[in-house]
Amino acid sequence: MPRTPYRRLAPAALILWCLSGPASAVVPEQWRVRTAAEFGAGELRGVGIGEDGALRLAPRLEELYAAADPYLWSLVADRKGTLYAGSGDEGRVFRVRPGKGGEVLFDSEELEVHGLALGKDGRLFAATSPDGKVYRMGDAGDAEEFFDPGQAYIWDLATLPDGDLLVATGPEGILFRVGPDGEGRVWFDSEDTHIRSLLVDPDGTVFAGTSGQGLVVRIASDGVPFVLYDSPLEEIVDLARSPDGTLYAAALASQRREAAPLIEPPRQPGEQTEQQRAEQQRQQRQPPPRTNLIYRIDPEGGVRELWRTD
Repeated sequence: MPRTPYRRLAPAALILWCLSGPASAVVPEQWRVRTAAEFGAGELRGVGIGEDGALRLAPRLEELYAAADPYLWSLVADRKGTLYAGSGDEGRVFRVRPGKGGEVLFDSEELEVHGLALGKDGRLFAATSPDGKVYRMGDAGDAEEFFDPGQAYIWDLATLPDGDLLVATGPEGILFRVGPDGEGRVWFDSEDTHIRSLLVDPDGTVFAGTSGQGLVVRIASDGVPFVLYDSPLEEIVDLARSPDGTLYAAALASQRREAAPLIEPPRQPGEQTEQQRAEQQRQQRQPPPRTNLIYRIDPEGGVRELWRTD
């Protein structure tokens, strides 16, 4: 008896029916990723995360130079596109020229180079720490001592429109102004522990971020200061300015809060003493969450929190 098309399809239909049985019992799993923290737990490629959790195209990243030192603390670029980077814990200055790769320009005797700045003549200034100095360098990497503030730390450098150099120091929170001859004077005493960051406007207005009280200070060209913002965090580690006059300040909580002593209930002598002591020591070893913030300060003085990480 000849097979009909339906009889030829019967075995295949039976196989599909058998396979479809277990599959119908599978329940698909669903999950939603909404917040910046949830997206941040994954691997991002070519996108950035907004504080509201929105994904946006990110600027293209390109590795220019891989330095051998563990830290790069400071960066500055000249008009030709040459990039200078100050490092730690070797206290070196690297130079990365377009199309020529990178090289060590200067190797200091100190551990860190936290401050770099370019003078009006294009020469590079580098500040070393701890117990360091400000050096002025030539194209060949030859360095000369330019200024010694007599402070343990030099955190930042900035050049004023007239060519004078600002030197931010700690732990006395003093800002020095140094002339072209290398002679310096105290220009601003913050009465805080450290001046951590500097920014200079084209009109000569200076903005300084401090450590200890976490202040953002505006200093007029005549040296008169005004506190723009008193942050609840301890350090203002960086400052940036947009063309519309908006100021951005990066702040962090640098100090660990000490754990409160345990309050012991009434007890018999010797009761639970070792257990409570062990618990107190465990709490003291655990650091609190470290908060980092970016503030937006508008030209009228209004301040709002722009970004937070814990």
